[in-house]
Amino acid sequence: MLIVGLAALPANAVITGSIAIDASVQSSGYYDYGYGYPDYGFGYDYGYGFGGYGCFASASPSSIYAGESTNIYVDSASYGSYVDCGNGLPAGFLGCVMGSCTYSCYYPISGSYYASAYSSYGTCSPAVVNVLSSYAPAPQGTDVTIVVETAAAPTPVPAPRICTDGTPWGMCSTNNPLYCRQGRLIQKASQCGCPSGQTVQGDSCVASTCSEGTPWGECSSIYQGQLCNGGRLVEDAVACGCPSGKVLNDGICVDARPFCTINANSPQRAGSPVSASVQYADFAVAPSSVRVSCGNGNEVIASCSGTSGRGSCSASCIYDARDYPRAYSLTAYFNGVTQCSSSAEIVAPIATQGSVLARVTYCDSGAVANDASVSLVQSGAVKYVDSHGEAQFKSLAVGNYDLEVTAQGYDTARVSTSVEAGRVSVASACLRKHVAAPASPCGLQARLVSPVNCPSGTTQAFQLAITNTDNRVVNSSVAYNSPYSVSGPAYLVLNALESRIVTATVSHDSDLTGAVLASVNLNNGACTANVVVPLCVSSGIVLSVNDAEKNALPGSRACYSLNVVNRGPSEARVQLSANGDYSSSFGIERILLASRESRNVEYCVDVSNDGKGQHDFVVRAVGTSNEAEATVRLNVLRADGIYSNFGVACKEIDAGNAVFYQPIVLTNDGQSGDYTAEVSGLMPAFITQGELYNFEKAGRRTVYVGVRPSELQEGRENHVTLTVSREGRVFLQQDLCFRVEGSFASFARLSQSRVSVRQGESTVVLLQVRNTGTAADSYSVSVVPAFNLVTVDHQELTLQSRQDSVVEIMVAPLEDVRPGEYVVPVRVYSQGVDPAYDTLVKEELLRVTVLEHVKPTSLDFMITASEPEFRKQDGELLAEFTVSVRNNELESAETVLTLEGVPSNWTYAIAPNRASIAYSETKDFKVVLHANGAENANTTIAARLTHEDGRNTAIPIVLSSEKARQALGATGLFTLEGEDSLLLLLLAALIVIGIAIYAKTQALKDELPSYRPGEVAAALRS
Repeated sequence: MLIVGLAALPANAVITGSIAIDASVQSSGYYDYGYGYPDYGFGYDYGYGFGGYGCFASASPSSIYAGESTNIYVDSASYGSYVDCGNGLPAGFLGCVMGSCTYSCYYPISGSYYASAYSSYGTCSPAVVNVLSSYAPAPQGTDVTIVVETAAAPTPVPAPRICTDGTPWGMCSTNNPLYCRQGRLIQKASQCGCPSGQTVQGDSCVASTCSEGTPWGECSSIYQGQLCNGGRLVEDAVACGCPSGKVLNDGICVDARPFCTINANSPQRAGSPVSASVQYADFAVAPSSVRVSCGNGNEVIASCSGTSGRGSCSASCIYDARDYPRAYSLTAYFNGVTQCSSSAEIVAPIATQGSVLARVTYCDSGAVANDASVSLVQSGAVKYVDSHGEAQFKSLAVGNYDLEVTAQGYDTARVSTSVEAGRVSVASACLRKHVAAPASPCGLQARLVSPVNCPSGTTQAFQLAITNTDNRVVNSSVAYNSPYSVSGPAYLVLNALESRIVTATVSHDSDLTGAVLASVNLNNGACTANVVVPLCVSSGIVLSVNDAEKNALPGSRACYSLNVVNRGPSEARVQLSANGDYSSSFGIERILLASRESRNVEYCVDVSNDGKGQHDFVVRAVGTSNEAEATVRLNVLRADGIYSNFGVACKEIDAGNAVFYQPIVLTNDGQSGDYTAEVSGLMPAFITQGELYNFEKAGRRTVYVGVRPSELQEGRENHVTLTVSREGRVFLQQDLCFRVEGSFASFARLSQSRVSVRQGESTVVLLQVRNTGTAADSYSVSVVPAFNLVTVDHQELTLQSRQDSVVEIMVAPLEDVRPGEYVVPVRVYSQGVDPAYDTLVKEELLRVTVLEHVKPTSLDFMITASEPEFRKQDGELLAEFTVSVRNNELESAETVLTLEGVPSNWTYAIAPNRASIAYSETKDFKVVLHANGAENANTTIAARLTHEDGRNTAIPIVLSSEKARQALGATGLFTLEGEDSLLLLLLAALIVIGIAIYAKTQALKDELPSYRPGEVAAALRS
């Protein structure tokens, strides 16, 4: 029996015409044993279904229109089936009731499809879905004839789909908790279970005990007050009580009486004592002492004063040199029961000493002197210069110092400098070749008595000692050579063996920079004496280090903060450089400093993986006026001995846990002894059992790092540093990473759910996607199916929490797309909900109505014509003009230009007469008319443009007779041009002569009667 329903027809309608209905969908089994239920759209086939497949699928309704969905029912003795709609699109799961699971399949295109199902029994019998092209109800009064065509071909059976281990799609693998999803094995413990000894947690399997061995649901015997909940320790005071020193109060643990507090007078500089004041109250017996842990491995026993009800204890902690600033944990213990904690911040000590860096060059060449020795006069210390001509004296008290520089074959040079706390003072000196005193009679000698002081203005004074070593009077001239003006005596008269002090002054510019020299020449006629005077630069570039000593581990980086100051009077360009045992870099290498400007620069050293020991690095700042340098020290700490099993990956934390404890196993491959484990960083974290007493070599210890997820940022990485040290030396420094699993939620909405667009045109619909969860998520936007008329501008996007974005969906049906209504599902998938596959979080239905393209009846072209111009050529009158055509339609077109209303005796030519004109393009058509007779009267013609589809338009063109006559050379009835003008003049003369003869003849006629015969001829001859 076949029932066909017709809607929207009047009761008296006569049904004619033809409707083809494919009835092959009534059963999915062998037709010999099938029982059809048309009302529900599925068929039972016990022979085909259970005998061959163990399950069967059916569709209801089995016939739909394109753009609609149908339900696929899978009847099987086992849940967990998978449905393939047969058109490449995934099926949506709707639920299972009484052994029958329901799915939804969407069919956007007409045709016949086989919906296949797979269950634990294997491949199910398929269901056939007929999708009609479109729904078009018959108009009122239409005659329709019903013709039923039944397909006799058997339904083909699709090949089963399996995963790599042979598991059918949609089924659990024998290796639980694996599940076969669309050809890929994923973990799905919630459906497939877990192996022995493991427990289901979501879709994963976890151990049935917590990290320290406590079974699920029981209280930890190691950590009092902690419950093993889902494989993780959480605080549960009601079930497990409270830790030592705390009591249960309204379901939470609070500090038990007695209690204490500790305060520290921090921050303090390294080397200065930190006073820890411990206050206690409500003790049963007044404590006599308290044990205070300073946080650096040292402990102090402090005496207490007061009563049992209230009192105080005072302790003092000393901290050695480490990286600064640094915070240490202070903890006070009363009889091992009551304890309280605080922190002490230690900053770098104040520098009380400085250094002197001597830089030695040769005066004559300016080259580096690498064979000189430098003596510090105040202490007698002697150092030899290095390959850079430099020697440094460190740890000097603040004050003034004198340096003497000597080298073989050179005169001794002396220079003075001042030492400031925490700074490196640079003292420059140059060596002159030693010149033996001239033999008699030349006994003139000169030397620099007082060096030039750094100027505070624009003048510099210096003194020379000039000696006459002869036993006679010497007259000497004095000459000065300097880029600046020098004033001093020009002539000296020295008595026998006389010595005299001469003072000279140099006047220079206010922005004096660089190494500038002045020379003094004395000449007595027999010999000369020369003295070179270096001009000092007022201050210049100063380089200092805020923290000159750092500790670092092999394979890490140590960074120093440098301060560069331009104390000169003008702008300076500074180049930074450094040398040392390891590679290093600056945050910025070239600096432009204004006068008195300072700049902080970061200088970082990369420690090699095998680095060890102590290393010094010299940092230089070279400016236009001078060079400055500073020395930094790097202590490479031991990194071997202690290892952990934490790894480098981020640990995932459940946001629902009150406290999460991460066990970390430490292995000692170094020396036996007492160690301290601590955590530090911006992330709030704490460590249990931080004191590792008697940690033997080859032994293992487990420490627990506690983290409260509520204090961390969800969905982001949170870092803390684990440090294991002993006696101030670091044996392990490791980064620990934790990530709190954030919540995933999203919102998506179309700007409009219905749009209408014509064939060949386009429109845009906006899709708003917002991440309403607490974790960052990546989304993919797809159009199902991927119609050729709908495209998405960007299908992948990543949004942070509370961030939204807009996706453009372009709807552009081609001209061959059939008019009608299309339902386009727009789906948004989340990639963060389940990393194994994309999760559908939102489906919006976009209903697109494609309208028939209406061809325009008029031609949207702009046509203009130039003013016709006339000219005469080869005796013919020609008219010329240009027709310009612009295409304002969206597509290119083939066009033809013709003229209408042209007199029959005229001819014309158009170049070109046809052309292809693209959108917004303009083409010119040149028209030439053979217009003889146009001078007699104005003539109106038409220029008509015809489109290839038959549409056309025309414009009138007027040919002026006046312009035609002007082209012929006259403004009236006649024309005068060239040879025609001469002929016309001759004709006019003949006419005048003829008129004169005619007048004379008429006059003679009147006189003929009075003439005798023969007199008429004589009169005419006269």
